[in-house]
Amino acid sequence: CTNQGLMALRAAVYLAAMGPEGLRRVASLCLQRAHYARQQLAARARLEPVFSAPTFKEFVVRVPGGQVERLLEAARQRGILAGVPLRRWYPQWQDCLLVAVTEKRTKAEIDRLVEVARMQTGKVAPAAGDRGSLGDGDQCEER
Repeated sequence: CTNQGLMALRAAVYLAAMGPEGLRRVASLCLQRAHYARQQLAARARLEPVFSAPTFKEFVVRVPGGQVERLLEAARQRGILAGVPLRRWYPQWQDCLLVAVTEKRTKAEIDRLVEVARMQTGKVAPAAGDRGSLGDGDQCEER
């Protein structure tokens, strides 16, 4: 297929441009931001992680009260893709959402997602100084 060749070329160019250190930095950003999002969604919006194992970029949360569609619609109205509902593929996870966070997401974007989720679940926001940190000075490294 022609597209396979183009995708392989694109991947090769990206990897060559990033180099080993750049790839390590991107991986670290993905890990930090996904961890931050998971922690904030649990602490501030009652979206509990389904699995306790370490994750990288993606994690599954349980949305209380069967409000998955309501949360997704509220996020969609604010231009946020909150995640993928898992019930279509896993009927036992009717109230679960797969959330993905990459290096492209900023702390502000993650905080917006958390705020939308918090509004849907009715969880009270913590004091301003109790919001957590990305661990990288809350700065987004731009390429």
